Amino acid sequence: GKLQHPGIVTIFDVGEHEGTYFIAMEYIEGDTLEPHTSKNNLLPTATALHLAAQACEALDYAHQHNIIHRDIKPANLMLVKGNRLKITDFGLAKNPQSNLTHDGVLIGTPNYMSPEQIMGKPLDGRTDLFSLAAVLYEMLTGERPFAGESVTTIIYRILHELPKEPRALNAQVPEPVSQVLMKALAKEPAHRFQTGAEFARALQGRAALLTTMDPNTSRVVTIPEMMPPKFPPAAPGHARAEPAPAVKGRAAAGPRPAAKPRQSTTREVSW
Repeated sequence: GKLQHPGIVTIFDVGEHEGTYFIAMEYIEGDTLEPHTSKNNLLPTATALHLAAQACEALDYAHQHNIIHRDIKPANLMLVKGNRLKITDFGLAKNPQSNLTHDGVLIGTPNYMSPEQIMGKPLDGRTDLFSLAAVLYEMLTGERPFAGESVTTIIYRILHELPKEPRALNAQVPEPVSQVLMKALAKEPAHRFQTGAEFARALQGRAALLTTMDPNTSRVVTIPEMMPPKFPPAAPGHARAEPAPAVKGRAAAGPRPAAKPRQSTTREVSW
């Protein structure tokens, strides 16, 4: 109830009425992200990245207030008016210092759980970011990163197997986006993005590059603002180099041959 953020469902009141506990929260007109995890109904890659970045920012806010969601999944992410995301259902949320989990009990949805959540280790905000990465993976590929017909199989894969690179399942996913997701799904929390803000920046940066990606190679074609100027200014204190004068006693050189037209070049950015 103390979380007041546009990306988190607002709780107005909690209480008890005739023995029944209730929570009064804002009414949201929209749908969950579940329909957009189907291969036949995937969102454009840039849209999926922007929505995931919004979720990252909302989670970052919650984590700063010492609240971990613990059940990030498509059904708990609401799409409002087609371009805004709200995180709902903090029913499993807890303060990192509290102890709501008992030995041998899994709290959450297995397909989206982090390894440390499955093993019952102390949790911080990075567990939510792992779960969000699993959701984004499904939104981009139509498949879950750790699928299985039984809970045992799912748990084993989360703990011991690497997911397929998203690009192997959907050729439209650019390589830099694949790299971000693989980092976000690392088994060790220390190898992932450490905060929601950091994860959001990575997603926003990849989304901004999509318009300059070659769909055939997934490489950056050109980024005008990062290209060097055609005639870079001289360094401070240094004059621009001038052509060397003709040597005394030697005939001046004739007119130089016309320079070959410069071919356009590309600049590849490594992530």
